[in-house]
Order: sequence, then C-alpha cells, then structure tokens
Amino acid sequence: MFLIFRRQIQKKRICVSKKKGQLVNLMFELYNCDALKELSKVEIQKIEGKLKNTVFNLGHVNSLYQTMIRLVDSRRGQNPATEMSIVSESGTTYYISMNQVVIVMGWAYASACEFKKQWFSSVIDFSKFVDRKGRPCSEPAGIVTLIKILKSNRIKHLNYFDEVDSVLRNSFFHLDFRFSGDKIYCKHTPRIHFKNKWRTPKDNAQNKYIRLSDLMKSLIDADRSNLSLIHLLTYLSKKSV
Repeated sequence: MFLIFRRQIQKKRICVSKKKGQLVNLMFELYNCDALKELSKVEIQKIEGKLKNTVFNLGHVNSLYQTMIRLVDSRRGQNPATEMSIVSESGTTYYISMNQVVIVMGWAYASACEFKKQWFSSVIDFSKFVDRKGRPCSEPAGIVTLIKILKSNRIKHLNYFDEVDSVLRNSFFHLDFRFSGDKIYCKHTPRIHFKNKWRTPKDNAQNKYIRLSDLMKSLIDADRSNLSLIHLLTYLSKKSV
C-alpha cells in the first residue's frame, strides 16, 4: 500500500512539473505577443482576491469527487453498478446512485475547466487578438471560446490545454449525458481519450461514449494541471508585496 501511495505522489509531481513547463512556455509566448495585461501590484492582489473563493470552493469540489471515488473503490466486489448504501452512526441508511457519482465527477471536471477560464481571463488582454472579421476580441464566455481565440490567433504553445475536452465539459454542464454500465454516452472530443491504456480498439472506433475511467483520468489531469496555475498565482502574489 505504501509503495502504491509513493508511486501516486511521484506521478502527481511529474505531471505538475510537466504542466508548469507548458504553462511557462505559453505565458512567454503571450508575453512576446504583447497579449498579457499590464498588471500593477494592486491589480495582481485584486486577481488573487477575486479567485480566492474560487480556489477555496474548487478544493472542496475536489475533496467531494475524491470521496466519491474512494467510496466506489471501497465497494469493489460488491457490484455498485447502480447504487451504494451508507449507514450513518444513527443507523439511518442513505443511498447514492452511480449516476449521482458520475454527475459529481462531471461537475468537478466542468469546475476545473471554469477555473482555467477565470485564471487566463484575468491575465490575458483579449483585445490584442482579433476575430474572424478582424475585430478585437472580447473576454471569452468559457474555456471553449478561450482556446479557440488563442488557436485562431496562431498561439502555438497550447499543449497546456491538452487534457481539456471542452465538448465533454459542455455535456456535463448541460446535463446532456447518459450513464450505463461503465460507459458515459455523451458528446466529447475522441482524440483526447484515444491513448488511455484501458481503451479497446472498439472504444476508439466510435464517438458515442467514453468510459468511466476516461472521465476519472480527465478529471485528475485537470486537477493536477490547475495546481500549476495556483502555484503561479501564489508566486505573482508574493512578488507583488
């Protein structure tokens, strides 16, 4: 058990380190394009204050989905395919369906994507970019639009967003999905999930569903990716003092 725990910590550190490198490359490219806001110390502190509640609540969202994952894991061998029962200290039995677990995980993923959108919207001056008609862009409404603006303006270092499946995010945000067995039938971006080692050739030959494990990986990757943003925000905040 201890060795497994150590491997997970090491894997997390490697992932966060990789994301930090990708973030630094992206930020330097945006800086060279003069697309970053000229932020004073006071403005940086305002951003920190603005995102403080978001970071705090995102932490609780992460704790909730991790609790759900541990709950499912503890029921291995007991076939929690439809629902699980929990008995409180008072003897009351509560039931949690697997569909509810999937909803929590999906909303947690949507929240992780939303944090990215808020963070980058706080530091990028989108008026420096243009839309298809050559007009200055306004602040994007969501992570989907944000990535599209950067891509259409030929920003190259976008691998920081590799784990962001904006279509999957929208499916959960709008509750447009159906869970059955270990499959989640929803709109998504297939290429993002192709390399997951548990997927079969049959899984990769269709675009109608992803596996529950695909959602779990996307969520964990997004969570680790956001750590690099939090670290950079902390660094900027300290520099502004």
